[in-house]
Amino acid sequence: LIQGDPHGPSMGDTVSAEKTLRKAEEILLPGYRRDPNNAGLMLRWIEVRSAMADIALVSGRRDESIRLYAELVPVTVRLTHERGCNVICETQEPAIENSLAIQLAPVDPARALQYANRGIAAAHASLTRHPSNHELQSGIGSLTAVAAVANRNLGNLDEAAKDFESSIAMRETMLRANPDDL
Repeated sequence: LIQGDPHGPSMGDTVSAEKTLRKAEEILLPGYRRDPNNAGLMLRWIEVRSAMADIALVSGRRDESIRLYAELVPVTVRLTHERGCNVICETQEPAIENSLAIQLAPVDPARALQYANRGIAAAHASLTRHPSNHELQSGIGSLTAVAAVANRNLGNLDEAAKDFESSIAMRETMLRANPDDL
């Protein structure tokens, strides 16, 4: 990610980053195949594959990015249901569903809406167990905004307006609770 993280500070070298991520995948894959329900291995697998999906997107390969994210959804669901799963585990499914829905919204809004709604449901379920987790709250706000975009793209303008209003209200509540949080 230091080489070419599309979402944060990096050297901007996505080609080298992709090569390094493929090497990380090579190293991780045998252990992951041997023990696919190991929470630590699942978290690393999600980290590597989602970074590859992000790089594919910024490299103009949206279809590959969508495929990579879609392949991670079942992994995140398994991770959430692993014994001893903590809030870090539980944030993975909504985060992956959010990334997938964002990428699908312009090209397949119906499918984007399905993933956004699944992510919202997963985040709400996790939020009942971790009510003060800001990442889950923020994720619901983001997923609701993506649902709004998908609804808008589908022509469901009343539903889109409700989703946008809900997303704004959630974010305003978070801002009031933490006004110094950039």
